[in-house]
Amino acid sequence: MLGGGSNLLINDDGFDGVAVTLCGGLQRISFICADDQDARIEAEAGADTRALAHFARRNGLSGAEFLCGIPGSLGGALRMNAGAYGGQMRDIVATATLMDPDGALHTLDVDALGMRYRATSAPKDWLFVSAQFTLRRDDPEAIRQRMRVNNRKRTNAQPLAFPSAGSVFRNPPGHSAWRLIDQAGLRGHAIGAAQISEKHSNFFVNRGGARASDMRALIDLTRHQVKSVTGVDLTLEVGLVERHRLVTEPPLDAD
Repeated sequence: MLGGGSNLLINDDGFDGVAVTLCGGLQRISFICADDQDARIEAEAGADTRALAHFARRNGLSGAEFLCGIPGSLGGALRMNAGAYGGQMRDIVATATLMDPDGALHTLDVDALGMRYRATSAPKDWLFVSAQFTLRRDDPEAIRQRMRVNNRKRTNAQPLAFPSAGSVFRNPPGHSAWRLIDQAGLRGHAIGAAQISEKHSNFFVNRGGARASDMRALIDLTRHQVKSVTGVDLTLEVGLVERHRLVTEPPLDAD
């Protein structure tokens, strides 16, 4: 099951199975209720994260501004508690509805979801279907300005001129992944057409014709080098889709 697939690295040989994307449907975003200060909206898991941010802006609702530059689907954003610029999904989620492997639906509140840094406690084989969000009333123009500030920060800091899967590694407690990669002397290092960005070293960019094997080799090199130089283990934020499975956290000595 795929959302937007924006943070996945898929094996060069493809996937030996069926992939289903939610983004061809399940895109509805709608009001549930509102009062003078707050509003509750519902969005389906296939909706684009940026679509939710702009729906909120147009309707004078604040809280989702951090999503305006994050690519992908809301289902993926919920699964990994996506965040940026001081905001995260946990801040705005009221409840989420998930489907278990037997097709039964379960509605969980934000505490039951166990949302934490780039993770939730929802069972791995449960599928996010939709969620309700609580947002605050605010001036649409003020919201627009905050979104523009976030987008300028993203443009200035991230290598958007080249394709990438976003941040490759999570920030370890007390550290920034990009800083650790810099300490290991790897900024700008390349394997084939895959390169650790010179602009932001936690982004691995495709400079044209890079293969998944190039990216995977660069990931493995980075993890080993950072561990050797700093003693810190880096954990993947990007998901690896192998021939038969999705791997989210391969061991440090992975092939």
